[in-house]
Amino acid sequence: EIINRMASNFNENSKKYLAAKAKLPKELQDIYTQMVDEYAYHALQLYGRNWVAYEVIAELVLAGWRPSNVKVKKQS
Repeated sequence: EIINRMASNFNENSKKYLAAKAKLPKELQDIYTQMVDEYAYHALQLYGRNWVAYEVIAELVLAGWRPSNVKVKKQS
């Protein structure tokens, strides 16, 4: 399932979020926002908290990590 709720699972006005986002080139900022949103969503679902390490996700985006549109079937 692809999550399509841009910026609905975290605080878009967080100083830490904005600081990490500002370090990225413009062309990577939307990817960063999507990854933060997806991470926050899954952290909330699994652990009951949507805490996000913004700097870590920014570094992953700079290193080339990208969201995948490929659905992976769960093995039974």
